[in-house]
Amino acid sequence: MNERFKYMLFFLKKTETTLARELNVSRNTITKITGGTNQPSSKVLVPLAEKLNININWLLLGVGEMFINPPITDTKNISGDVGFLQIGDDNKNEKINIKSNKDNTYHNVKSVESLIQQLKEKDKQIAAKDEVIRSKDEIIRSKDEIIHLLKNK
Repeated sequence: MNERFKYMLFFLKKTETTLARELNVSRNTITKITGGTNQPSSKVLVPLAEKLNININWLLLGVGEMFINPPITDTKNISGDVGFLQIGDDNKNEKINIKSNKDNTYHNVKSVESLIQQLKEKDKQIAAKDEVIRSKDEIIRSKDEIIHLLKNK
């Protein structure tokens, strides 16, 4: 994941410092992500999707393209504000009826809202796993203390 994060920085021609300012997080937060020490939280992922149009599935899982909006593969009946677009990749095509720019914006907002909800769920899963790790670390420390006491007897 951190390699894709570094690639994204390179592609966007941004430094860790400029990205941190743009996302309103510390430079250290970005450095830990690019270094592979930490995974990005929703405080980083949501602004990446909203401000920079980054596809979170691509960033976290390597699935899909780097950017949220897929390329337009076919257009039909486009005249003024009314039209029909078929978007997506070969595996999944989605047809969107475009009635006005307002409707297109609505679709994009719904996509971002869906991604935000997915990120919140991932944050919950990460928090639960972190708690399991902390619990196991405590057990290991307790075992280490017991071993130390037995050795000193």
